[in-house]
Parts: sequence; structure tokens; C-alpha cells
Amino acid sequence: MKVINANSFGEAWIAYVKYGLELGTHIQSKDEEILETEPVFLGIDLQAKQNVDKIIQLHGNPTVIKLYRDKMFSEEVLPEINSTYGDMLFNNQGVNMVEWMINKLKKNPFTKGAITGLLSPVILSQPKRRIPCLATLQYKIRNNQLITYTTFRSQNIKNSYANMLGVASITKEVARQLNIGKGSYYHYISSPHIYSKDIKYLTKIANNES
Repeated sequence: MKVINANSFGEAWIAYVKYGLELGTHIQSKDEEILETEPVFLGIDLQAKQNVDKIIQLHGNPTVIKLYRDKMFSEEVLPEINSTYGDMLFNNQGVNMVEWMINKLKKNPFTKGAITGLLSPVILSQPKRRIPCLATLQYKIRNNQLITYTTFRSQNIKNSYANMLGVASITKEVARQLNIGKGSYYHYISSPHIYSKDIKYLTKIANNES
């Protein structure tokens, strides 16, 4: 497993891209060829001064960032990607799981149980809907800082920065309601991959080309 530590989402993303390009193995996925790597574990320090993210400002796609943020909060499936996380996070069979985690942390700041999963029989009953790539979201409080843990079953490395920013938007709200600072962000991916059509584009970014 590859471990990447960084002081910003952009810094983590660039290292993640380089790893995928360098050590990805060509495999056939449905109708497309991808470069897939061994699992990756990203650790980002949200307290770092470098978190003013010039890399995301330079290379990030604002439309993609908005779409992935909307995916975190929308309770309706977004037609552009045939997916959403918002229903499982905010209205999972009638339960607001983000609020549930916040209340659990308020009652016991040292709990290890503030966690939710996003795969549900509700989703499996919708055969045309994509299975969520985000499998679990967990929060802990340590040293009066909110620690974020995510598990992704699969992830397109090209847009992974937008995934991280989407989760971070929830983390920001959770930290606000708990009145604590944001600490580390941990991001595990079982099947990181790059689509063959994106290799040239990502190679330019990895080489610091515009």
C-alpha cells in the first residue's frame, strides 16, 4: 500500500497522480482500459498553512468541484454522474447520519463510533444507479481537533481532489457545530485508477505543465 502525506489536498493529489502514472497496471474495466494501482492511503494536515491550495486553483476544474460538492449534499441522484451521496448521509431511511455523528461526538468526544456507511439495500434496489465509491465516513475528536477518515472502494485519480474537497465541506460544517478545529484528513482507496484517455492530460500536470 502506498502512503502519501501532504499539507494540502493539491499536494496530495499531485503525488497521487504521479504514483498512478508511474506504477499503474493496464487492465480492462468494462469498456475502457485503465491504469490501476495498489491501494493508496492519503494523509493531509488541514491545519497546515500550505492549505491555501494554489495547486487546486491552477489545475482544478470549478465545474467538477461544484458537482462533487453537490454530490455530498444532494438527496436526489445527479443525472450528470448518476450518483449522489447526500441521501445516504442526510436522509438514510429517514435518518440524518451526519447529524447522528455530530450528536454522538457531543455526547462522548472520545467515541470511536461516529461512523456511517453509504452502501444500502435502498441503492441496490435501484439497478441503474451507480454503487457509491465512498464506502464509509468517520469522525473522531483527538486533542480537540476533528479527524476525518474516508474509505473509497474505487476512485478516479483525475477527479480525486474534488472528492476530497467535497468531504472537506462536510467536515467544515461538523467542526463548526462541534466548535473545534479541523485536524488531519485520512483518505483510503482500495482501487485507485486512471482512465487511459486521461493519461496525457495528467502527465502534463505531473510535469508541472499548464
